[in-house]
Amino acid sequence: MHLPVLNAEPAAAAELVEIQLGHMCNNRCVFCSSGQATQMGQALPMELAPILAALERAKRQRARKVTFLGGEPTLQRAFIPALRRAADLGFEEIEIFTNGVKAARASFVDEVAAIGRFSWRFSIQGGNERAHDEAVVKPGAFQRICKAMENVRRHRHRITANACINERSYRSLPDYVDLVRRHGIEQLHIDVVRPSSAGQRTDAYLGEIMPRHVDMAPYIEQMLAAFEAWDPTFDVNVGNYPYCLLPQWAHRIHHGGLETLTLASDLDNDLSEKNKYAAQHSDKLHGPRCRACAFESACSGVFDAYARIHGTDELRPVTAAAWAALDESGRRSALLERARAVTKRLEVASEALRVIEDGVGFEYRGVRVRMGSRGSLGIAVARVDGFDVSIHPMRPMQRDDATMWVDAVRNDDSWTAAPRSVWVAAMMGEGHVARGRRAIAALLKARSKGERHEPDAQWPGVRLVDAAGRVARVSIAWPDAPTLLEHS
Repeated sequence: MHLPVLNAEPAAAAELVEIQLGHMCNNRCVFCSSGQATQMGQALPMELAPILAALERAKRQRARKVTFLGGEPTLQRAFIPALRRAADLGFEEIEIFTNGVKAARASFVDEVAAIGRFSWRFSIQGGNERAHDEAVVKPGAFQRICKAMENVRRHRHRITANACINERSYRSLPDYVDLVRRHGIEQLHIDVVRPSSAGQRTDAYLGEIMPRHVDMAPYIEQMLAAFEAWDPTFDVNVGNYPYCLLPQWAHRIHHGGLETLTLASDLDNDLSEKNKYAAQHSDKLHGPRCRACAFESACSGVFDAYARIHGTDELRPVTAAAWAALDESGRRSALLERARAVTKRLEVASEALRVIEDGVGFEYRGVRVRMGSRGSLGIAVARVDGFDVSIHPMRPMQRDDATMWVDAVRNDDSWTAAPRSVWVAAMMGEGHVARGRRAIAALLKARSKGERHEPDAQWPGVRLVDAAGRVARVSIAWPDAPTLLEHS
């Protein structure tokens, strides 16, 4: 059986792309620059051409998901044509990030649904009507966004929600549980005020809308506990909140996410590129005691404006042992003990152990290693004493470097290792693997109907079986030669 070698175009963009359709907005959220820019007459309609160019480029560079955001993207005349073009280009997921004002009209949602199936991310800025309306400075806004979700749910499109919690809304956090249940919201992200995104504000203004993190803690805890009691599997997470104030909920706190390219509007038709999470963390700092904290490597700290206004006295280091002791079942303590044994075998200083969400991490030979309970890590390259292990390169790795690392760990008899191809895929990174798998799928579609493909036990590949029953294996090559190769 012969398979052609397929060259894959190197990626210059992230798997996830956000395109900001200007700053025009019909809300005046207290924490956001777009409403202020609209009020000041600085936010203008955006032309379609740069949006279409951004979509075309994202597709060429194999972006999987595209998000339209604003301001309020649905206000733009370019929104419907841009949405239609994104659907024609065939992105795996197209997300509309909206305040729901236009979507409160059933006819508008019908018009969007006629184009295709989308994900709707609603900006719900309070867990109840009073908090939301006060945060967005628009009476009746909460009723409109509830009506919008009802209209979207009628078409069975996916609904998620996002909130920037501020002084006017943080006491309503526990009410989000009932809101999620009533409206079929599938995921909820709670974040804190980001000063650089708040517009032209004084420290006095920021001090009025940014609650102290320690004051928010009991309300966040009450909300998370209520979600846990209702459905432990529901995807709720809190962004940019210091781990040390709620270490028992570390698995629900995130500082970052999947690599995302944001194309942001500068109040004109130009779209400037930025790495979303790198940009969001560029104005953050740690307190003087943070280096002693087990969460230090996972935590990006607090915004410098927050530290300037509220200080950092509330940030208190948490030791790995203290984090483990929070779990009455002993799961964290057992994990920490296993991690210490592993680092000792690998000659890594045990004090290098750091807490990473609900697992333990350390660094070894240019790779960040994470250990967690079974099934908690996604793709596991090995198991040690009943715990899963995942690996994440800290820098681009050459084939020889990766082979050395893999051999060093797989030769340790205490590790139950996954097949070598799993390790190679982990070294490649999720982006390269995803592009390779899509390329494999495209290649196999072009082959004769007498052949079939099926998952390969030696991930990340597939088995190709021809009409005569002969088998070839298609796998993904190393990033320095991004091709698909035949392996009989």
